[in-house]
Amino acid sequence: MTSDLPAGSLAITVDGRPHKLKFLHPEQIIMIDEALCALGSFGEVRLILEKNRLRFIVTQKSHDALRWQPGTLTRDVRGDEGR
Repeated sequence: MTSDLPAGSLAITVDGRPHKLKFLHPEQIIMIDEALCALGSFGEVRLILEKNRLRFIVTQKSHDALRWQPGTLTRDVRGDEGR
């Protein structure tokens, strides 16, 4: 999932101003965005670097204990197995 282009060779526009990517590749930005969307309301995404390169994305989904309803945790687990 890596690009042949070195990081920094692509500029993106933020608030109408160009910004040169220095570390991430465009595919990695899309992958991080997908991981964030998969978390739902609560969770975290950790980026793991190896030899100064993005190697792993770790996601952790959390559940609000104050809004817990019986069966909701196992229902979420079963839904993830089918993917």
